[in-house]
Amino acid sequence: MSKHKSTIFTITGMHCIACANRLEEKIKKLDGVTKIIVNFISGSAAIDFYPSIVKEEDIIAIANKMGFSLTPESTTLSYENTFNKEFILVIISWILTSILMIPMLLGYHHYMSTTFPYLGIIVAGATIFIPGLPIVKSATKSLFSGVMGMDFLITLGALAAWVSSLLPLFGIKIPDYSVTASMLITVNLTGRLLESMARGTASKAISALANFSGKYAHLVSTDGTVTEILVQDLKIGDTIQVKSGEKIPTDGTIIEGRTSTDESFLTGESLPIEKKPGDYAYGGAINLDGFITMHVERDSQNNMLAQTIKLIKEAQGTKVPIQILADNITVIFVPIILTISFLSFATWFAFPNFFPDTMSQFGFNYDTSSRFASALSAAIAVLVIACPCALGLATPMALVNGSTLGAKKGVLIRRGRAVQHLCDIDIIALDKTGTLTIGKPKVTNIISIDGHSETLGILVGLEKSSIHPIAHAVLTYAKEHHIEAKDLEHITNNPGQGIQGTFDQIEWFAGSLKATREQEITISEELQEMIGKQIALHETLVCLSNMHTKNCELVLSFSDSLNPEAKESMNQLKAMGKKIIMVTGDHKNAAHAVAKELDITSVMYECSPKQKLETIQSLQQQNYKVCFVGDGINDAAALEQANVGIAMGTGTDIAAESGDVILVTGSLTSLVLSFKVAQATFRKIKQNLFWAFFYNCVAIPAAFLGLLHPVTAEIAMTFSSLTVIGNSILLSKKKLS
Repeated sequence: MSKHKSTIFTITGMHCIACANRLEEKIKKLDGVTKIIVNFISGSAAIDFYPSIVKEEDIIAIANKMGFSLTPESTTLSYENTFNKEFILVIISWILTSILMIPMLLGYHHYMSTTFPYLGIIVAGATIFIPGLPIVKSATKSLFSGVMGMDFLITLGALAAWVSSLLPLFGIKIPDYSVTASMLITVNLTGRLLESMARGTASKAISALANFSGKYAHLVSTDGTVTEILVQDLKIGDTIQVKSGEKIPTDGTIIEGRTSTDESFLTGESLPIEKKPGDYAYGGAINLDGFITMHVERDSQNNMLAQTIKLIKEAQGTKVPIQILADNITVIFVPIILTISFLSFATWFAFPNFFPDTMSQFGFNYDTSSRFASALSAAIAVLVIACPCALGLATPMALVNGSTLGAKKGVLIRRGRAVQHLCDIDIIALDKTGTLTIGKPKVTNIISIDGHSETLGILVGLEKSSIHPIAHAVLTYAKEHHIEAKDLEHITNNPGQGIQGTFDQIEWFAGSLKATREQEITISEELQEMIGKQIALHETLVCLSNMHTKNCELVLSFSDSLNPEAKESMNQLKAMGKKIIMVTGDHKNAAHAVAKELDITSVMYECSPKQKLETIQSLQQQNYKVCFVGDGINDAAALEQANVGIAMGTGTDIAAESGDVILVTGSLTSLVLSFKVAQATFRKIKQNLFWAFFYNCVAIPAAFLGLLHPVTAEIAMTFSSLTVIGNSILLSKKKLS
């Protein structure tokens, strides 16, 4: 099978949540499409597919048939262009509506209707079919697709009101509702413009993040000449120069020069970060005060900034479990409203005095000059007052602003479900190395009986194939002490178990003390005595063994420092009512030393990746909701199994992490913030859903009873959506202490 492709498209023509659901359901049925997330708030769709089965053009063609336009992000129109188009439609609509409204407000309505009897028909029709044409088209296409949204209700209401102005031409005397028809379209377009502006505000953080990417880079050629090129033309392996005050074009390793960089846009850390040769620098960071030369490690499409933007966009389109209820209601909402509207018309037409007589006892007065007019007014009001948009916006708007708030703090929410699940967590299980400790162990001692010049080279050769922090420590030590790595063959890396390889036809094994013993390898008494001191100091040990003789030949000891944020962060999590446990692959003494310092009473040590997974499963079988926090290297299975997996970001390949949430800087302060962000976001979701349900529960009966004019109903509907959007935007302004 060909290579899998992921593309983010910008969508135009999507006017409500029902539109988003309709598009998502249609495209995900295509052969070759493995995943689609349609984000109504940002007007985008993240689609994963196999180009050998379904082409990008096929996906776009399907969307076009449904009335939507999909454009790959790299060639999309700007938000300003889309906004300008909407603004022009609103202006045209208001101009047309004013032709009918102004005479009415000035008391010349009767004069205008007798002098220009077809004015209302012409102007209302023009409003519906010129500025309102996108709504009518969307309604028509949704009718044929079987998934009807707000556009269908608005179109039906406006057309019903407009038809009422046509009926007198056929001798049917009823009030002229042409002004109402025109106003319904105009108010709806105005509301959409306001919604679009509000949603644009919610997405500005992503746009601002994208703007951090530089446009140009200084490429150093093999002959030493420097040429200015576009950032997107950079390739992995290129050498670039970055002057003081410039943005770093893309991710890479500094090979010459020292400087400090501002990475606050990505990590939330406001202090400058010192950089020297060998350090990794992120694209988009500002080179504050030094001239540096870099080796490009990632192109502009795959660097840290690009991955972060992609993850945020995908997360904002994912679903939260509580959203399922709202989605299920939204699907059946329009048929229910159509039924209620029909019943409203029938009831008012059959019993024109029932509601006026009943409601007059409560102080409500009605204008019942026409049976048909009262029935039509109530039916149209029901159509336009109903608001599936508020229900549909409740969760995604909160999630957009919550994920934006988190991103500012270095917390990337990859899956929306994590927002709800984090609020229910009982137990937080943490790995030790790289999580509770800094994760940068150093070699403290080398122990062998017969010298280690050759065996140390063999160990370095083995560790070259590993990305574990211990391997990094070995390679750093070798570089500092000019130890040459031996060339091994048939290297096998078993995470949590050890590494095996062949050198000079002899198989060698490197692993922890526990793993070495499990291999039934002999550790001489003399060697055990020599490593006893390191064990007493709670240091981590790695043994190199000759698998032919089954003897341990070399032992390296490592020490790792406690994360300075660990103690305060653990105290804050405990204050939230969370139980903390440690699940680590390190040995007993090292694990208990860290646990004692952090007052963690439950410790599981010398755990393999499988045992970590089984620990999470065991806790879940006891009905505990478990959050696992790890570095994502040996913890993938546990991260996936946990109710919420939180990965400590390495900063170099965050897209490869297994977590539902990624802490970009690996900060434990960010871990605490992830719970606070989730709680604030979920609280906002519940508020939005409450107000959306409350609005519909009050507004629909009021419209049915004839208490609302259709135009007033349309204004109320727009206000309900704006209330949900406004309430959600407040979340992005929230201060997290």
